[in-house]
Amino acid sequence: MKIIGFTGTSGTGKTTLAEELKKRYPDLINVCNEGTRYAAKQIGFEKMTDCPKDKFYEFEQLLVQNHLYNITHNDKPILITDRTIYDIYVYTMTSSKIPDSFKDYMHLLCQSMTKSKIYDSIVYFPVIDVDLNDGFRSENKYRYKTLDYTLNGVFNEFDVSIMSYSKESTLEERIDQFIIYYVDGVILK
Repeated sequence: MKIIGFTGTSGTGKTTLAEELKKRYPDLINVCNEGTRYAAKQIGFEKMTDCPKDKFYEFEQLLVQNHLYNITHNDKPILITDRTIYDIYVYTMTSSKIPDSFKDYMHLLCQSMTKSKIYDSIVYFPVIDVDLNDGFRSENKYRYKTLDYTLNGVFNEFDVSIMSYSKESTLEERIDQFIIYYVDGVILK
């Protein structure tokens, strides 16, 4: 099984590409969704911006649990994770709502996942200027640019190699690139 991590901030096309690939290759690809909406409902709020400080820590813990569970419970040749553990780490590190002990835990988890090479590849989606008014996520575009910058710093810190899509690439171009790099390699083996 190959684990391909899609990484990047909200609105960059990760979920769109992952779901389209799963639809086109249902016997080959499974998708581990990032789980934010699931975690939010578990805690009892509708929008990320409504999450109270005392619940944000619980929210981040649920994201980690969901991610690790899905990585270990996959039955397809390719698993695409819609976000990586590094994404969760960046959101954790940039939040004043998270205790330092959990930030330390996330740092160790990232180190461990890097050393064990859990992801066969990580595909980075650069931040793009889109309208994120979906009623769930923050609309603060400056925050997404800051998170994107921080995420790239995390890749450097943990010496993580990434493949990157161009901001201007279309969905069809991204699908074609993914097929060449990942699907053909699995099918031909």
